[in-house]
Amino acid sequence: MNISENCEMKKNESQSTEDIKDCMIFSSTYKRYKKNIEFDRPDKTLGQWHIKKEYIPHIKFVYVYLNFSGHMLVKKYEVEKFEYSKKEKGWDNPTKYSFIFKRSEDIQKLYDEVVQGRQYRTSKEIENMKEIEDKDLNWRFKQASEAKSNYIHKEKKKKTSQELLVDAKKIHFPNKIVTPQDAKILIEKVENGEDVKTVLENYFTSKKQT
Repeated sequence: MNISENCEMKKNESQSTEDIKDCMIFSSTYKRYKKNIEFDRPDKTLGQWHIKKEYIPHIKFVYVYLNFSGHMLVKKYEVEKFEYSKKEKGWDNPTKYSFIFKRSEDIQKLYDEVVQGRQYRTSKEIENMKEIEDKDLNWRFKQASEAKSNYIHKEKKKKTSQELLVDAKKIHFPNKIVTPQDAKILIEKVENGEDVKTVLENYFTSKKQT
């Protein structure tokens, strides 16, 4: 192997590492934020989600997106490990995963889209997101706290998996086509808890390789 080949290999390794989606983002209401997120739980354990096993080894950080705050990320967790949810820790579904964190950090970043369910991004993507100025924090938290009570009384219709896929395709992949047969498979993936955008990305990537 010559020097140029070795350099090219290292370059490709570096690029592939940067492309790994090592961050999970989940949304929280203001009420849940005050209860479980604003201050760390003594057992440093949080959440219960359906997460695909192959995703878990890559997730190093978890971020909290505060609903109705104007797209604000409010917390960053450094993950120690994932475990099945335990009733003795206050979680009621042992088929879902919780994570134990090493440390947490209050942050104020402007996220670039609405979070429904969970999303997966690279550390580089998160780092490049804009910081929210201190002067804007009060109104964002106030809006989130007030919207919480208003939202309960609106009985807003939750979108179906099919509607979420259609919306995401219009935004991120407007010129791509999904066959009716494949659409059923994608809908099932979303219904099983997979992120909508990631499902579409993986689908169109697989189509390029065939």
